[in-house]
Amino acid sequence: MLQLTGTLGIVLLALGLLDIARSVHRFTRFGREALVCVASYLLMAAAVRMGVLFGWLDQEQGRVVNGMLAIPFVVILAQVVWLRHEVNGRENA
Repeated sequence: MLQLTGTLGIVLLALGLLDIARSVHRFTRFGREALVCVASYLLMAAAVRMGVLFGWLDQEQGRVVNGMLAIPFVVILAQVVWLRHEVNGRENA
């Protein structure tokens, strides 16, 4: 029951981040993209956690899948940060 509650908390956090990325215009385009990327990762991690919770995956498989999911999201976030600095560098030049 505690794992289910934690997983629902993760899902609510991800949905909140998606709502913020969609509705708050204070962030730049790159900030909104980063929020969407983090929210997407949280939703995927929650899905894997639910798979472990319901017995579709064992604990070890869940860890491996979460680790493999983290790699593309870190790469995407690094690209967003790099693009942000690249665009800001061109505007300042």
